[in-house]
Amino acid sequence: MYAPVSLLVAGLVLGVLTLVTLRGSPQFSLAASVPGGAAVLVTATWLCLLAAAAQLWRGSRPRKAAVLLGLAGLSWLVPEWDSPYAAPPLYASALLLASATPVLVLHAGLATRDSRLGGVAGRVTVLSGYVVCLGLLGLAPALVLDPVAMGCNNCPGNPWLVRDDAALLAQLERVGGLTLAVWLCIAAGLLARRTLDRSGRSKHAAVQLPALGFLVVLAMLKIAHLGWGITPRSSLAGVLWFAASLFLAGTALGALWLLLVRHRARRSLGRILIDLGRGQQPGLLRDAFAERLGDPTLELLYRKADGTLVDALGRPFRPATTCDCRCTALQHGGTPLGLLVQSAITSSPSGELEELVNSTHLGLEHEGLAARALSEERDLRESGIRLLSARDNERRRLERDLHDGAQQRLLGMALGLQLLTRSCPGPHVEAALHQLALAIEEVRAMAQGLSPPVLVDAGLPAALQSLAEIRDLHISAGHLGRLDAAVETTAYQLVEVASRKAPARVTLAWQDQRLRMRLAILGDLSDLTPAADRVVTLGGRIAVRHDSGTTAVEVDLPVEVWRERSAESPAAG
Repeated sequence: MYAPVSLLVAGLVLGVLTLVTLRGSPQFSLAASVPGGAAVLVTATWLCLLAAAAQLWRGSRPRKAAVLLGLAGLSWLVPEWDSPYAAPPLYASALLLASATPVLVLHAGLATRDSRLGGVAGRVTVLSGYVVCLGLLGLAPALVLDPVAMGCNNCPGNPWLVRDDAALLAQLERVGGLTLAVWLCIAAGLLARRTLDRSGRSKHAAVQLPALGFLVVLAMLKIAHLGWGITPRSSLAGVLWFAASLFLAGTALGALWLLLVRHRARRSLGRILIDLGRGQQPGLLRDAFAERLGDPTLELLYRKADGTLVDALGRPFRPATTCDCRCTALQHGGTPLGLLVQSAITSSPSGELEELVNSTHLGLEHEGLAARALSEERDLRESGIRLLSARDNERRRLERDLHDGAQQRLLGMALGLQLLTRSCPGPHVEAALHQLALAIEEVRAMAQGLSPPVLVDAGLPAALQSLAEIRDLHISAGHLGRLDAAVETTAYQLVEVASRKAPARVTLAWQDQRLRMRLAILGDLSDLTPAADRVVTLGGRIAVRHDSGTTAVEVDLPVEVWRERSAESPAAG
């Protein structure tokens, strides 16, 4: 609360003092030499102060960038205080801080995106800028400058004076001006690279591009002064100063725009958190992070107790082998919330990411719990699927053993008995042959009940048509191709059980990668519990409704999901 108020009060007081100084000695003011210069000067300063105060009031990060932008706006007034009619404190400040604005603008532009200034190059450039602007062009000349000795009898005294040395002062001004020109070119190049590189964000460019223009114009002004001898009060210098003021105002407007974008993003995040609280659409936070950070490829993951990483839907995360990824742990108050996986070239600024986590930590915690629950449910379902597949494989093995083993032996015995009746006919042999025929039929029925060969060889519609030959069963399958073995077995067993006691009508349809089946049973319904358990295990749904002596059974099986799981599980049948 105190920082924004202090900036605004300082801007009001210093702005009034600057206008008073400018009116008292316009011949010493660059702003007064340009039409509308005073208005542009005050506008640029107050836009910077308003942008800084708004960011500080809203609690937006990084706060360092906001403070630096406000100080840059105030320092743009300082060169106007280098006047004999300025108050002594203002004149003393002008001796030290007249060249401080460029480094403050660069520092604010880099800190807008990342409080660490984007690496060693950024930190070195900013630090050297403070040395040049405040040391070589500020403190060093002030130590040897005596305004009275230089003929300015009306100038306030220099409190920083150590000894008067006009020759050293001229040399310091010449070296300082050349060094500042070189530094401005380096700073502009660095800011241009940070603004235009692949990891930059368009919303940061709203601040960095006008800041870049400000540095470029000041570099042109300094080069024109050193190379062409343009005086600080010339018309060309006034035009360049006017352009620099407009770019400084543009930097402040960019900061206000960035604040508006963040406010809208917060409102969007609030709506997402409300949707999460209602249990709607897992994965909304990942989309919100991707939009806020400008990286559509990022992944938001959560860690289970066994260390496995899963997404919001509970699916295990499998990074690409060729992916150069950067993982960032998301924490709030020391509590781990999740893991952000981004490409190394699109990694996000730590300050912005911290602000985003602070805004969504409750949503992250909620979605993490939901993701772990979904993952455990997925694991249980896949375990059930593997058990179903193993059981179906065993049923098919038993069917083959009965068909190729016991049934073949019984058929051999029947053939032997038939040959025996020709040589030794009798009632006992006929009775044995009859009993053997019954045993063969029972074995054949048992084998078909375990796993009908037609189901394995021709698919679900053919198996149901075969079942309809011995039962009162009407099948409507349309165009239905082969499905996965577990799905076909589940559907067949459900129809087989449901049609044991009463006539039935079965309708099969393939819609939206799902098998939809409807049974209408005209009478008593057998126990569907085992078949219904298979449906649920495969991730499907089953509903039973009774109406006027007719029982309707509706089944929905997600075939595509099962295909993905069966591809992951070698045990799937």
